[in-house]
Amino acid sequence: MARVALEAAKASGITPADSALLVAAHGSKVSRTSADSTHAMVAALGPLTGFGRILAGFVEEAPFLADQARSLAHGICLPFFALEAGHVVGDIPEAMEEAGFDGPILPPIGQHPDVPALIAAALMRAAAERPAV
Repeated sequence: MARVALEAAKASGITPADSALLVAAHGSKVSRTSADSTHAMVAALGPLTGFGRILAGFVEEAPFLADQARSLAHGICLPFFALEAGHVVGDIPEAMEEAGFDGPILPPIGQHPDVPALIAAALMRAAAERPAV
Protein backbone atom coordinates (compact mmCIF):
# COMPACT_ATOMS: atom_id res chain seq x y z
CA MET A 1 0.00 0.00 0.00
CA ALA A 2 2.88 2.35 0.79
CA ARG A 3 4.45 1.82 -2.63
CA VAL A 4 1.12 2.23 -4.41
CA ALA A 5 0.38 5.48 -2.55
CA LEU A 6 3.83 6.91 -3.25
CA GLU A 7 3.67 5.95 -6.93
CA ALA A 8 0.25 7.59 -7.21
CA ALA A 9 1.53 10.74 -5.53
CA LYS A 10 4.43 10.97 -7.93
CA ALA A 11 2.20 10.34 -10.97
CA SER A 12 -0.20 13.04 -9.78
CA GLY A 13 2.47 15.61 -8.96
CA ILE A 14 1.61 15.44 -5.27
CA THR A 15 4.31 15.94 -2.64
CA PRO A 16 3.52 13.46 0.15
CA ALA A 17 4.84 15.67 2.96
CA ASP A 18 2.43 18.42 1.91
CA SER A 19 -0.52 16.09 1.35
CA ALA A 20 -2.70 13.49 2.97
CA LEU A 21 -3.36 9.84 2.34
CA LEU A 22 -6.95 8.90 3.07
CA VAL A 23 -7.46 5.16 3.50
CA ALA A 24 -11.09 4.42 2.63
CA ALA A 25 -12.42 1.34 4.38
CA HIS A 26 -15.63 -0.50 5.13
CA GLY A 27 -16.02 -0.24 8.89
CA SER A 28 -18.87 -1.94 10.71
CA LYS A 29 -21.47 -1.14 13.31
CA VAL A 30 -21.25 -4.74 14.52
CA SER A 31 -17.57 -5.75 14.63
CA ARG A 32 -14.39 -3.81 15.44
CA THR A 33 -12.24 -6.01 13.16
CA SER A 34 -12.54 -3.85 10.03
CA ALA A 35 -11.76 -0.60 11.83
CA ASP A 36 -8.97 -2.13 13.91
CA SER A 37 -7.30 -3.55 10.81
CA THR A 38 -7.61 -0.23 9.02
CA HIS A 39 -6.19 1.77 11.92
CA ALA A 40 -3.27 -0.66 12.16
CA MET A 41 -2.59 -0.19 8.45
CA VAL A 42 -2.76 3.60 8.79
CA ALA A 43 -0.23 3.45 11.63
CA ALA A 44 2.08 1.20 9.60
CA LEU A 45 1.90 3.46 6.54
CA GLY A 46 3.08 6.55 8.42
CA PRO A 47 6.80 5.79 8.65
CA LEU A 48 6.81 4.17 5.20
CA THR A 49 5.36 7.01 3.15
CA GLY A 50 6.09 10.43 4.58
CA PHE A 51 2.59 11.78 3.93
CA GLY A 52 1.81 14.84 6.06
CA ARG A 53 -1.34 13.13 7.30
CA ILE A 54 -2.61 9.60 6.99
CA LEU A 55 -6.11 8.94 8.14
CA ALA A 56 -8.90 6.42 7.83
CA GLY A 57 -12.44 7.12 6.71
CA PHE A 58 -15.20 4.54 6.81
CA VAL A 59 -18.32 3.83 4.80
CA GLU A 60 -20.32 2.32 7.66
CA GLU A 61 -19.01 3.89 10.86
CA ALA A 62 -17.41 7.04 12.20
CA PRO A 63 -15.19 8.68 11.27
CA PHE A 64 -17.10 8.67 8.02
CA LEU A 65 -15.26 8.95 4.74
CA ALA A 66 -16.89 12.21 3.60
CA ASP A 67 -16.14 13.87 6.96
CA GLN A 68 -12.49 12.85 6.82
CA ALA A 69 -12.19 13.99 3.20
CA ARG A 70 -13.63 17.40 4.11
CA SER A 71 -10.80 17.87 6.60
CA LEU A 72 -8.13 17.62 3.89
CA ALA A 73 -6.67 20.37 1.75
CA HIS A 74 -5.61 17.82 -0.85
CA GLY A 75 -4.43 14.26 -1.06
CA ILE A 76 -4.97 10.76 -2.33
CA CYS A 77 -7.73 8.28 -1.50
CA LEU A 78 -6.67 4.62 -1.34
CA PRO A 79 -9.56 2.15 -0.94
CA PHE A 80 -8.69 -0.65 1.49
CA PHE A 81 -11.02 -3.09 -0.31
CA ALA A 82 -10.51 -6.37 -2.15
CA LEU A 83 -12.29 -5.53 -5.38
CA GLU A 84 -14.07 -2.89 -7.39
CA ALA A 85 -17.72 -3.43 -6.47
CA GLY A 86 -20.41 -2.07 -4.16
CA HIS A 87 -18.84 0.50 -1.87
CA VAL A 88 -15.88 1.13 -4.18
CA VAL A 89 -17.97 2.00 -7.24
CA GLY A 90 -20.77 3.78 -5.40
CA ASP A 91 -20.22 4.93 -1.84
CA ILE A 92 -16.59 6.02 -2.07
CA PRO A 93 -16.96 8.24 -5.16
CA GLU A 94 -20.19 9.68 -3.73
CA ALA A 95 -18.52 10.50 -0.39
CA MET A 96 -15.54 12.09 -2.13
CA GLU A 97 -17.82 14.20 -4.34
CA GLU A 98 -19.94 15.23 -1.34
CA ALA A 99 -16.76 16.33 0.47
CA GLY A 100 -15.40 18.24 -2.52
CA PHE A 101 -12.33 16.00 -2.60
CA ASP A 102 -10.47 16.59 -5.84
CA GLY A 103 -7.50 14.26 -5.46
CA PRO A 104 -7.11 10.90 -7.14
CA ILE A 105 -9.16 7.95 -5.95
CA LEU A 106 -7.05 4.88 -6.57
CA PRO A 107 -8.33 1.42 -7.48
CA PRO A 108 -8.96 -0.88 -4.50
CA ILE A 109 -5.69 -2.27 -3.18
CA GLY A 110 -6.93 -5.84 -3.53
CA GLN A 111 -6.84 -5.49 -7.31
CA HIS A 112 -3.18 -4.51 -7.46
CA PRO A 113 -1.22 -6.98 -9.61
CA ASP A 114 1.18 -7.76 -6.73
CA VAL A 115 -1.57 -8.99 -4.39
CA PRO A 116 -1.83 -12.62 -5.63
CA ALA A 117 1.91 -13.14 -5.06
CA LEU A 118 1.64 -11.62 -1.57
CA ILE A 119 -1.22 -13.97 -0.72
CA ALA A 120 0.67 -16.96 -2.09
CA ALA A 121 3.77 -16.05 -0.07
CA ALA A 122 1.70 -15.71 3.11
CA LEU A 123 0.11 -19.12 2.51
CA MET A 124 3.50 -20.70 1.91
CA ARG A 125 4.86 -19.20 5.16
CA ALA A 126 1.83 -20.44 7.08
CA ALA A 127 2.19 -23.92 5.61
CA ALA A 128 5.91 -24.02 6.45
CA GLU A 129 5.24 -22.96 10.05
CA ARG A 130 2.52 -25.55 10.60
CA PRO A 131 3.73 -28.55 12.58
CA ALA A 132 3.90 -31.84 10.71
CA VAL A 133 1.10 -34.25 11.54
